[in-house]
Amino acid sequence: MLTKNSNELTTFIKAKIAEITNLNIEDIDEDTEFGSLGLDSVRGLFILQELEELLGEEINPLIFWNYPTIRSFTEYIIKKE
Repeated sequence: MLTKNSNELTTFIKAKIAEITNLNIEDIDEDTEFGSLGLDSVRGLFILQELEELLGEEINPLIFWNYPTIRSFTEYIIKKE
């Protein structure tokens, strides 16, 4: 199970984006918008579904686009209680 730790969440999301888009994980900037990293709504949903399973909670799909960078999304998830 994934914890609400900033480093863990960031690493997980970067790894998933790298896997989906074939980018090198080292090249993924936390402040680049998901769309600029090659994510569309379908690919974003795949990441959200895995996060929900690992965190054991539901995440509104719109949140992914309301917080469109790894940093902003991760900060939202950590603060959400």
